[in-house]
This record gives sequence, structure tokens and C-alpha cells, in this order.
Amino acid sequence: AERKKKVGPTKEGRLYKRGARRKNWLERTFVLKENELYYLKQAKDTKRQGEVPLDANWTAQTWDIDNRKYAFVVQNPYGGRSFYCDAKDDQTRSDWIDAN
Repeated sequence: AERKKKVGPTKEGRLYKRGARRKNWLERTFVLKENELYYLKQAKDTKRQGEVPLDANWTAQTWDIDNRKYAFVVQNPYGGRSFYCDAKDDQTRSDWIDAN
């Protein structure tokens, strides 16, 4: 019997995420896998703290918010919640935007 290889995430790494209610910035592990973006408190966690069901209409672009140096937004095209993130440097931000 042929065994299928496990396909890992397209992209995974630590980013700061702006809270929806308190607007505070917390570091989270983000995982992009196929058409799904989700985040965990720590990389070792299995319980997702939140998830975004991406489709071709979602966009990611640089964003100026809260004086964060490497901020970007994963924009919800349907009027729901968009996700504001901040990377450690410009290259990391570009990598996440290009991966979406």
C-alpha cells in the first residue's frame, strides 16, 4: 500500500496579533496551510486560538497601525473581522504577505 506523505504547513512562524476587543498586541504562532490561516498561543499547542477560512477574495497587504514598524493586515472581503499582524522585520512581513 502506498503511504501518503504528510503535508506540512505552507508557512509557520511567530507574529504579533492585535486583539479584536482590547486592541493589545500579543505574540502568537501563526500557521498557513492550504486555504486556512490559524494561530496558537505557543507552537507546541494543539488548541487553536482563532482561525481564518481564506479564499481567493482575502488579501494581505502592509498596513499602518499603532506605530507598529512591520504591520500588515489580512483583509476580510466580506465585512467581517480582519486580522492585524506585526512581524519582526520587513523580510518576514513580505514573506507572509506573499504566502497568502
